[in-house]
Amino acid sequence: MANDVREVMENGFRRINGEFFVLRTEIATQGAAVRDQMAAQGTALRDEMAAQGTALRDQMAAQGTTLRDEMAAQGTTLRDEMAAQGTTLRDEMAAQGTTLRDEMKSEFATVRAEIKQSADDNRRYFQMLTEQMQDSVKLVAEATANNAYRLENHEKRLHTLEQPGRG
Repeated sequence: MANDVREVMENGFRRINGEFFVLRTEIATQGAAVRDQMAAQGTALRDEMAAQGTALRDQMAAQGTTLRDEMAAQGTTLRDEMAAQGTTLRDEMAAQGTTLRDEMKSEFATVRAEIKQSADDNRRYFQMLTEQMQDSVKLVAEATANNAYRLENHEKRLHTLEQPGRG
């Protein structure tokens, strides 16, 4: 009986081994077919993408050229507008500079006249102070001279009184 079981098991393993072999062969065959099919589809996809890439690159180059031309034209227009505005601005600034210069000259003339008037007023004031000071000094000098005369007379009287023979 053990031999029968062993034989049944060996036959079962052989049958399963044969089925695995058939399955493995079938999988290998189908795998090779799938691989070949994927390779063919990959090549077709690569070729299609290369063609689309080339078309896109050509389209972008054409659009780039168009865009470059448009930008160059707009740049020229902008440069011309800026030059015109710069000229207008320069002219306005020159006119305003002339006006400002005239206003400053007028203001300086007014300030100079005010300074001259102030200097004349100061000169008259100091002349008046000088005259007053001269009058005051003259009074002090006269008083001092008078006091000096009186002091001299007083000293003469004292000297006369202090002389030895008088007494």
